[in-house]
Amino acid sequence: MMRRHPTRASYQTITVSVLRNIYPPKIAADAYDVKVYDTDPIGKEVVLINATDADNDPLVFTILGDARCLSAFRIESSVYNYGAIYVNTDLRSTTGNFQCTVQVSDGGFPVPQTDTALVNINVIRAQPPVFVPPPGNYIRQVREDQPPNSTIIDLDAPKPDVRGQVVYELIGDFPSPYFFQVNHTTGVITQTNDLRYDSLGTNPYIIKVVAYDSAVPSVRSTATVTVSVERNLNGPRVVPPSVTINASQDSPVHSWGYLVNVTDPDSRNPTCSIIGTAVAQEFFKIDPKTCLITLRKSLLDDPLFRDRYEITVQVSDNGVPEKFSTGQVIVLVPRDLQNPVLNLPMSVTVSETALIGSNVFNVDATDGDQKGNLVYRIVGVFPDMMFFNIDTTGQITLRNSLLSDSQQDDSYTVVVEVYDDFWPSNKRQGTLTVNVNRNPSSPVFSQPNGYFRTINADFPVGNVVLTVNATDSDQDKLAYINLADPATNRIFYLTQDGNIILVSDLSSIRQDITYTFDVEARDTRAVNSKSARATVTITVRRLQGPPQFNPQSAEITIPITQAINSSVYQATAFDIDLRGIVQYQLESIGKGVGFFRVDGATGQVLVTQSLVNNNQQYNLIISAYDNQLPDDKSSMSLTINIDPIKDYDPQGTFIVQVNATDKDITSPENQVEYALDVGNTANPYFTIDSRTGVITVNNRLSFDTSGRQQYTLFVTATDRGLNPNDVMVTTATVTIAVERNVAPIIQNKNTYFSSFSEGVDIDYNITQIFAIDANPATSMNGMLHYSILEPNASNKFQIDQSGVIRPRVTLKGLQPATWIFTVQVSDKGIPALSDTTKVEFSLNRISGPRFNPSESVYNKDENFRVGEVLARLQAEDPTPDGPLVYEIRGDGLSPTYFRLEMEGQTAVIKLNKSFTEDSNKSLFYKIRLQAYRRNDPNVFAEHIAMVYVNRNPSAPRFNHGDLVFNINETLPLKYVIGEVSANDTDIGSNGEILYSISQTELLPHYLQDYFSVNEFNGKILLIGDLTQDSRTFKYTMTVVAKDKGIPPRQDTVKVTINVSRNPNAPRWIGLPYSANVTENDLSGTPVIKVSAVDDDNDPIEYNIVRDTGAGSPYFSINQQTGQITVSNAPLYEDTVTSYNLRVTAHDKTSASRTAEATVEITVNRNIFPPVFVISSYKTKISEYISNGSPLDVLVRATDGDNVNSNSGILRYKFGTFNPPSAETLFEISSTTGVISIATPLIGNPLNAPTNVTMQVIAYDKTTAPRSATATVAVEIVRNTNAPIWITCPNSAATAERVTANTYITATSARDPDLNDDLNRDTPNAQVEYYLAGDTNSYARFFNVRDDGRLYTSQMLNFPALDTDFITIRVVAQDKSWQPKSVECALRINITKISATNRTIGFIQPIFHVDVSENEKRDTILKYLDVVNQNPNQVVDCQLDNSTYPAGLFTISRDNANKNCQLVLRGNLDFEDRREYRLTATVNEVRSKRQALNYGDVYNAWKTALIIVNVIDQNDESPKWVIPPYPRQTGLNSNTQDKYFGIVNKNTGSDTRVLTIMAIDRDAGNYGLVEYLRGLPDNDVPANPPFNLNSQSGEITSTASFNFRTDPVYRFQVMAKDNPGQTTTQNSINGEIVVYLVEDKHRFVAVMPGQPQDYANRIEPFRQAIQNKTSYICLIESVQHRTVKAGPDEVTTSTTGTDITFVLGDPDNKPNFPLLLHANQDFNRLFGPEWTIFVRTFANISVDDVHPPFTGNLQAQKVLSKSYVWWLDDPWAALIAITAISILLIIVGIIVLVFTHSRYMKYINNYRVYQQAYPGPEFVEPPSFLREYETQSLQMYVPPDEAVPTGGEVHMHLSAEGISAVDTSGTAAFNPVYIADEEPQFVQHTYTRDTTLL
Repeated sequence: MMRRHPTRASYQTITVSVLRNIYPPKIAADAYDVKVYDTDPIGKEVVLINATDADNDPLVFTILGDARCLSAFRIESSVYNYGAIYVNTDLRSTTGNFQCTVQVSDGGFPVPQTDTALVNINVIRAQPPVFVPPPGNYIRQVREDQPPNSTIIDLDAPKPDVRGQVVYELIGDFPSPYFFQVNHTTGVITQTNDLRYDSLGTNPYIIKVVAYDSAVPSVRSTATVTVSVERNLNGPRVVPPSVTINASQDSPVHSWGYLVNVTDPDSRNPTCSIIGTAVAQEFFKIDPKTCLITLRKSLLDDPLFRDRYEITVQVSDNGVPEKFSTGQVIVLVPRDLQNPVLNLPMSVTVSETALIGSNVFNVDATDGDQKGNLVYRIVGVFPDMMFFNIDTTGQITLRNSLLSDSQQDDSYTVVVEVYDDFWPSNKRQGTLTVNVNRNPSSPVFSQPNGYFRTINADFPVGNVVLTVNATDSDQDKLAYINLADPATNRIFYLTQDGNIILVSDLSSIRQDITYTFDVEARDTRAVNSKSARATVTITVRRLQGPPQFNPQSAEITIPITQAINSSVYQATAFDIDLRGIVQYQLESIGKGVGFFRVDGATGQVLVTQSLVNNNQQYNLIISAYDNQLPDDKSSMSLTINIDPIKDYDPQGTFIVQVNATDKDITSPENQVEYALDVGNTANPYFTIDSRTGVITVNNRLSFDTSGRQQYTLFVTATDRGLNPNDVMVTTATVTIAVERNVAPIIQNKNTYFSSFSEGVDIDYNITQIFAIDANPATSMNGMLHYSILEPNASNKFQIDQSGVIRPRVTLKGLQPATWIFTVQVSDKGIPALSDTTKVEFSLNRISGPRFNPSESVYNKDENFRVGEVLARLQAEDPTPDGPLVYEIRGDGLSPTYFRLEMEGQTAVIKLNKSFTEDSNKSLFYKIRLQAYRRNDPNVFAEHIAMVYVNRNPSAPRFNHGDLVFNINETLPLKYVIGEVSANDTDIGSNGEILYSISQTELLPHYLQDYFSVNEFNGKILLIGDLTQDSRTFKYTMTVVAKDKGIPPRQDTVKVTINVSRNPNAPRWIGLPYSANVTENDLSGTPVIKVSAVDDDNDPIEYNIVRDTGAGSPYFSINQQTGQITVSNAPLYEDTVTSYNLRVTAHDKTSASRTAEATVEITVNRNIFPPVFVISSYKTKISEYISNGSPLDVLVRATDGDNVNSNSGILRYKFGTFNPPSAETLFEISSTTGVISIATPLIGNPLNAPTNVTMQVIAYDKTTAPRSATATVAVEIVRNTNAPIWITCPNSAATAERVTANTYITATSARDPDLNDDLNRDTPNAQVEYYLAGDTNSYARFFNVRDDGRLYTSQMLNFPALDTDFITIRVVAQDKSWQPKSVECALRINITKISATNRTIGFIQPIFHVDVSENEKRDTILKYLDVVNQNPNQVVDCQLDNSTYPAGLFTISRDNANKNCQLVLRGNLDFEDRREYRLTATVNEVRSKRQALNYGDVYNAWKTALIIVNVIDQNDESPKWVIPPYPRQTGLNSNTQDKYFGIVNKNTGSDTRVLTIMAIDRDAGNYGLVEYLRGLPDNDVPANPPFNLNSQSGEITSTASFNFRTDPVYRFQVMAKDNPGQTTTQNSINGEIVVYLVEDKHRFVAVMPGQPQDYANRIEPFRQAIQNKTSYICLIESVQHRTVKAGPDEVTTSTTGTDITFVLGDPDNKPNFPLLLHANQDFNRLFGPEWTIFVRTFANISVDDVHPPFTGNLQAQKVLSKSYVWWLDDPWAALIAITAISILLIIVGIIVLVFTHSRYMKYINNYRVYQQAYPGPEFVEPPSFLREYETQSLQMYVPPDEAVPTGGEVHMHLSAEGISAVDTSGTAAFNPVYIADEEPQFVQHTYTRDTTLL
């Protein structure tokens, strides 16, 4: 049934009950009794409890009972069903015993079953050993020379219940363990080392010995043994024994550390270890050799987040027997479990003109576990962080003006970091984006329409022609650029202030010249710079020549009736360099002179007589001249046409008035009547008024058919006598010219033909008829009128009065197409005259519509969507006949697949049917679009549109890149290794993809024997056994994905399959690896051994990865054993404290595999601190010790570290000073420790200590230096004693009127400071004398000389003295800068002289006054004594106001009204003026009762000259003369007081680098400047290789730079005035920055011309680069142009010049690094604007700027003077040598002949002399001998000149200075042997009154 009906079934429920956990666990015993010691360590096993369970359930043990058991013990369950109880706490902190219940549970289901047992734990309390006798009585006395191994004492500490044995241990005190030891078993203390070697001198030694049971070492008792020695010595100790330190919870594992200070004189290698709690050992480790505690793992990994760790450090001295000591380090770890939260990121926008300090954004941060204060600070991104500040509240403000950003960034990223200062390592950052509205405005010129100026040609060169001014509302600094052509640039120079300066002389021009050019104002933004332009027009007027007429010729027409004396023309001449006034005159040429004249002042041309009878043309020459230059004239021609009577003038037209006079007196005889003579044919046309003589027209002259051009009238004048016989008649002839009408004439008659389109506009000019008329245009006879005669034509066309014919109506469709009509031109004469011509027009008909262009091509993909626009087309229709109609007609399938829609007048072609539906797969379609007028469909335009269809447009694309698969060679067949996947966006068959393996890109070629690709899904299958191809480890194939489209398209991907032939790689054991070394460890010192195993049992080789890691050079590894040792590279050369060394282990098989591990090696550096040889120094110096002098103490320290390492290299610096102000007085060499004087010890009373104690610190050069201190006490010997009098007379006598320089008496004093060696030769012991009292006292009459003798200084005059003596005080004072003095009061008895005659006046005619330039105002400069006064006389003092600057000096009476006093009322400055000459006058003020003619009589002067000499003081400081650099001034004056120089690798020793210079306006020595180096502590790097010349300021190199790598050298310099002095010196400081230049820094500017052309333009060029780029520019070289000669060759060319320069960043202080040309955009930095700016600023054209070319310099053959030409042509060399030899021989012969001739002359003369003077020879050499012998000295002694007595020549050498040799008298050179040239007397000498024999 079931087989037949498998779908039918029946069911029944069966219940099965299972008994679970039947058996309970069973503990082996019901109770356990155990004992433990209270000293047992935590973790010690107490008891093991066994239990069983018949169900074989796993058992779990727990402790039940009271809390004491649970706290003191813990139990752990084992898989072997037993529970182990362990000590869980220090039992010494507990009391009593423990009774604990242990429960075991099987944890079964459904109900766990348990069993319990009782455990009784008896705690045995350990007791320490007890010393006998009790401690406190152990005192021993030993000698220092007691030999080692001597027994000191035998200690005994028995213990009754000893578990192990009693052990004695010496624990202190330091340094006892070094010199003593205790026997661990017997307690005998012996001496181990010679006590004399204890450098600490310890006394007494305290030996502390502990005794303990070896089984219970922590329970101990201590005995103290006091060993007294003759000296005090300290035993070894740990300082401090207990310390508490803080550590951050996130302290780095490899960098945090604490060095335990362990000292042990008897051991050089103590070792440390951590003992005690497991927690301390879990998180901390200690270096055994250095005792440096570091982290074993991060404190963040502590799950309990402990905040306190107690570390017990055990120190072993490694002696025999070994001694130990311990110290405790408590590490407090504050925990920070929550992070700060900021309200960032945010974005804000500010204006670039925002003020410094303005608010930008408020950062708000919170911290959930804040314990301290939240600290905000800005970090990264440079330079963005330089523009913003953040305060303690999180408020971000503007730090620097955004306008100062040289990069002009428009966005800044401000990264704000915030942290709780209690958790300084838990920092969080947020980003604030500050967007800046940059440069919104462009510059605006003050005159945007242009600047105009006219100047004369003699405008001074260098003066400002005009100033262009532009403003920028952005407050940008503007740069003005001259855009003129080079020629104009050479004439006008535009400064950066906008001043246009004339720089070229224009006085030679001969005509006016107008210069028009543009100037540009550009802001100095580096980015988004904006500019404006303005046009400048400068007209230069020529200088020379007479006044110029404007115009220079003229023609006018005046009526023939022009009135006499009326003006007909205004001649005007203008003189641009007028010196007087312009005068006009009429030159005597032609008849015009009789009818016209010229007003000489105005140039008016006036009629002088009637023109009626002179009907002609007048030609006048008018000249003009400057009345200061009457011979320099210019002229103009003036043609005056006489306008005659017109033939159309009407009746009554005035012609002329004739006038006749009669000399009769009475009437009617004197009355005249006028009449025309009868019978004249002209009479009908004219009439005359009989009374006035006015002739007028009677009939129009045009009616006169004779056409006469001229009429002659005869006018009679008759008087009215009563007697007819007495009537008198006179006749006058009047000639009247008449203008006759002449008919107009049409030009080019009957040639006016035109053809034009019928579609022209109404205003179209068809043609123009030209006609002329002989009559003037101003006459009606000459006024022309044009007209069309035919009415039909005139309705369609029109003609204006200029003869232009235009359409009158629209011509489109006008019939007929050809028009012929007549045009007439007529004048307006009476009657009018005319002329006619024929005109013919032809109308061109307009064609149909058209397409432009007529064809188009389109490319579309096959998937182009239906309804999309293919094209928009519109035809052109030249006629406005309505809209066009468009249709698609033909071809083929086009009407099916495309449709036409209209958008207004535009035809839009769209896709009507999908290209994919075309079963023919047509590759193109041809669309024929036609356009026609609706009313004329037969005339149409056609456009052909070709549409090419891109079938299958998209190729397949893999969804991934190249693939790599790693497989094992043991994989089974048909294993899917991976798959490739591609996608095709096409639809239909175009998007179906098939995969295959490329048959051409297989490696190896048999790859398809092992792999295949499923063509449908891209799965890669393994089809071959890889173990059969064991030599191939990599298979590479290209998989192709191809679609089914037409044409098919494809994509490829590379697949790499790596086969693992060696399954197992080496495996490290013992990880992780860490070790400790010291930087002093020698080569070969073992570090650590690493070990690896290979499960394939392959041999293993070890290596260190050398390509990475800083530590790889310092360690080596044994390739066979894995032992790592220190290599030959000294560890002390590096500063890293921890290395992560990468080591590899690879098996040595053909398919080798490698394992890599990291070995952490910690290097203990800087082990020893510095130690001073002597801890305190004392010295004594004079306060006058010179600046820079070293003290006579040598402060020296030593360091136990390697002297070649930073740990062993020592530097020195000052610590504290007492008093603190003394720190400025001293300086210390950082390298030698030599202390010297930094500033003078004198001159500043506020800083003049007598005792100075300074602290000197010696420190090593490590990043965490160790240091030592010493004290230096300096006693400064200062002015101790005042002078004491040796001679001080009580009185002296003199008489009035004694003259100046009369001796009075003598005084003398001595200074006790002479007894002090340090004061003996100083001003403190030198005495000088002066007189006490002001200039109003009697002291002014005396002076005291250097030896103390008293003399009169002027004639004595005491007009107000009523006694016979005066008292003066002589002061003896030492010359110290803080002088001490003593006075001697001297009474001088005066014998007064009387006389009867007197003349009041000054005592002397000239007074000299010396006054310091910084003298205070209102100071009395001089008392001018007045003599010959009455006792009651009052003087009147006056200054001549014309002899001194107003208000600077005044003169007045003194307090006694007896003398005059000169008072200073203003400020004196030596640098402004050095001398003033004043004239003073004195008179007496008489009263009415004043007596005359008695009193003292002296020579007196009413007027005196006062010469005030201003004495220079050192009140000016030196000032640097530094080339201009960016950022020298302003807010960011980074380069202020800095010099910049460059050197390169080729710079050798003693090469000039640069020269510094400072100037001082003071005079004399005050104005001299010396140059000094600054403190070496500021040198970067130390000891830069440069020397500074103190006199010239020249800085030269002291070493070669070939092997130096420091990019920048910086050192301080100082300029001091008043050299050689120790007081009153002013100084300034500066810094030298020298770059080491390499090719990567160089820029090369290419110029036309030769290098010498730029000798004087280098500095303007350098400044132009700086001004445009804002970078520091330094010129390195100027040389011939370098060009590329090949790929690796360069050559020089004389066609141009290269200027090589470098650029430094002025914003990146302190090194201002050089720019790398590889990082620069040359187009931006040196673009067209830069080129224009340099040309404008420096007048230099730059062709190009490029980096330096690299390659070898190709040898050039240049025509030049050669010294090696003989190498090229040996024969030429031989000929040249021969010629030179011959020439030298000829010269030699000439010299010999000449010399022999002179010698023979000398011999002959000598023979004559010898015969004449047989006495002693050469007492006085004869002249010929002197001349001959001295010619080699270039000295000429005239023959037989007088010689001083004794034959001595006196040469005076002056020590005061240098003076020129007096060139008068004897010639300085021998004219016989010196060429004919002017002697230059530049010989200088010093004189010391020395006589040279």
